[in-house]
Amino acid sequence: MKPKMGNETPVETKIVNYIEKFGRPIEWKAIVKAIVNNKKIGHSKTVVGRRIQSLVKTGELRKLSKEEILQWKINIDHERASYYITTKISKAKEHLDNVLLKVNNKTSISEIRLILSEIFHYNYYNLSSKQLDTLVDFLKRSNLEIISLSLILLYEHINKRKIEPSKDKINELKTELNRILKMYPEKGTEQKNFRSYAISLLAYYKDSTILEQFKEDIKNCDMSVQGEESFLNRYNQKYLLDLIYESGSELYEIQKSLIKNGKKKKSDLIQKLRDRVKERMEGIKQ
Repeated sequence: MKPKMGNETPVETKIVNYIEKFGRPIEWKAIVKAIVNNKKIGHSKTVVGRRIQSLVKTGELRKLSKEEILQWKINIDHERASYYITTKISKAKEHLDNVLLKVNNKTSISEIRLILSEIFHYNYYNLSSKQLDTLVDFLKRSNLEIISLSLILLYEHINKRKIEPSKDKINELKTELNRILKMYPEKGTEQKNFRSYAISLLAYYKDSTILEQFKEDIKNCDMSVQGEESFLNRYNQKYLLDLIYESGSELYEIQKSLIKNGKKKKSDLIQKLRDRVKERMEGIKQ
């Protein structure tokens, strides 16, 4: 075993930090593998295993029951798999469960605003699918701030953390995203960024309405330098690259129509987007 240096972080701290980095339960094998394989750490499997058990005894870690594993909707590779969670994350889940379970149609906008603030406060914690379902319901509220904050959280979990709402909520989410985009067109909307989150989420699910939203956005696009960059950044992103790259014929027709209507500058903006996407796609293929 590698000798412990004077300023070296204790193995227990490394284990806790590793689990909390993900904000969710982690399987025993994954924890051990990460600590053992880390060249900067270099501890044996036996040592790491003992430290995990030590952390369970001190209450800093907790082993999940089978019922809890189901609640987290974890895909178990084998029946004997053991999952561990830190007390910090466990308490955050318990607290947010209690907060979100009390939400209903009569919950006021002020209380929802407080709930969303609480979720942002616990940003180290990954919301569960069931908790994300409540955020999908928040999109139905006719309050732009609530919609915007809910979209940020949904985008963070779905697009970045790869945690999705329940399967039976996905179609509902897509319906709400399209409704919101129609209700709040780019022109006249102060919080334009939330449109980017909504479009990113639709792109993640490869929704067929993206091109229609694209037409609306180019139609209402603010042609200032800031407006053009906002448009380019919105559509030149990971989950939209394939769609933009493969929709050459449709985009060409939109460009041709814009030129006929004396809007060459907007046609040039689409061409600039297509060129940027092409450059990124060719870079990926190399």
